[in-house]
Amino acid sequence: MFFNVRDLELKPARFDVELPAGSIEFLDPKLRQASPLRASGTVELVTGSLGEIRVRGHVQVRMQTECDRCLEPAEFPVDSGFELYYRPVAEGSFEVNANNAAHRGQRPEARTAAHAVRAGVSANKAARRGRRPEAAMAARPVRVEEKAIDAGEAEMGFYEGDGLELNDVLREFVLLALPMQRLCSENCKGICPECGQNRNHNECRCQTAAVDDRWAALKELRKNAES
Repeated sequence: MFFNVRDLELKPARFDVELPAGSIEFLDPKLRQASPLRASGTVELVTGSLGEIRVRGHVQVRMQTECDRCLEPAEFPVDSGFELYYRPVAEGSFEVNANNAAHRGQRPEARTAAHAVRAGVSANKAARRGRRPEAAMAARPVRVEEKAIDAGEAEMGFYEGDGLELNDVLREFVLLALPMQRLCSENCKGICPECGQNRNHNECRCQTAAVDDRWAALKELRKNAES
């Protein structure tokens, strides 16, 4: 569903959709939609702005990915309201791309939308809130005006062309809503680094000695010198 700015100039738009798995590409091979995504809300132009769009609504979906500790499948329900803002991208000389994102500590393999790009500063703020910075990534290089980003723009998204694609907005919100550390449970014991067993299923007797690696580099240099 596409929302054209010219149509929004006439009146706000509403959406009420139910999207089956596969309708939205989350671009993370480990992340998949485990239930239909239900979303409803409104899209409107912000009064007195030059093309700024506000999207407000509610999303309900179950997402599935592997646990960060034990690598077993884990589900993460998303059932929350949201309010996101987007401004049109201004032509300029500064290019935001995957390399810039990498320098900011973001993961280039995941991104939001081709037409809706959350500012890079938002990724850092998302991380401080316990969310993954990949929710702030772009699909491809997007040219934005080269200027300082104020506090308001830090939480602002950007769009190209004539408007916004709803799937892009929903993708971004779902990624922002997922926790930074994805665990099957808070008590997950993870995988034994010695034998590789899932400690949630079997208690192994491996003992991992604490290693002080502060001198590891020096020991490696000495070893190479002696060989």
